[in-house]
Amino acid sequence: MRRWGIGLVALAVLLTGSLADPARAAGYAPATVAFTFADDRINESSGVAAASLTPGVIFTHNDSGDAARFFAVGSAGQTLAIYTVAGAGAIDWEEMARGPASSGSGSSLYFADIGNNFRTRRVLTIYEVAEPVVVPGQDATLPIAATRHLSYEDIPHDAEAFFVHPVTRELVIVAKEVHGLSNVYVAQGTTLVRVATVPMPLAMTPGTTAALVPLGEMEITGGAINDAGTTIVLRTYVEALEWRVSDSYAATFAAAPARIALPKTTQGEAITYTPGGGLLTTTEGVRGPVHVLAPR
Repeated sequence: MRRWGIGLVALAVLLTGSLADPARAAGYAPATVAFTFADDRINESSGVAAASLTPGVIFTHNDSGDAARFFAVGSAGQTLAIYTVAGAGAIDWEEMARGPASSGSGSSLYFADIGNNFRTRRVLTIYEVAEPVVVPGQDATLPIAATRHLSYEDIPHDAEAFFVHPVTRELVIVAKEVHGLSNVYVAQGTTLVRVATVPMPLAMTPGTTAALVPLGEMEITGGAINDAGTTIVLRTYVEALEWRVSDSYAATFAAAPARIALPKTTQGEAITYTPGGGLLTTTEGVRGPVHVLAPR
């Protein structure tokens, strides 16, 4: 999604939780460029996931304006294959995730058509396809394994962060709010039920209760959960925050996160965990860089 109203505008954010406390240290080395996307068709990388069946491969898709397709990309940035999701719509694909298949067997890729810039969409859609084994040069059309149509229990929200819990298979969406107080929703049937609220006080200093924060720098643009289900990361345009998973989403996001510096890019959008326990981020734009943060 494009950034709206970011720049000189600022607003006051009042904190009422433990995120005002000193955050724990991040367990990652500084970001380095792994590669740049070599394919000019990847012009707005908005979601990313690391493959589990094909080592060294990532999957990514474009933001709104593209077809219902995604790309398999190799370790040098080259496109290995392009996959079309048969019968899927693509109003505003903002995020994707890899997770266990909803059927109970195998690995799936989930594509979250959850962008809602003007908060007018009442029904959002998650498409699930079986994770393909990538064969270079073999493009394919994949059938939909499952489709979920979802509506928020309160009001429509814009969102760009989505993940699938690796144990419970819960579909989780984190709203994108310019004021930084973003609700966390879990799909229960066809309803997205609020289970937590996470403030994003990027400009806060320990011990303070309010600060002026540039408008937009608290907006959540991507998220992921690791394969063990033990940590959750949410990113903004400027940094990422990581939480250790507790016994509920409310308890998880009430704790102080680790703050993770991210490199300045054109428009940082997506984040995911790597098989080795690191983080990987992408940005919108043609020939966009892909950064990795290795675990310490």
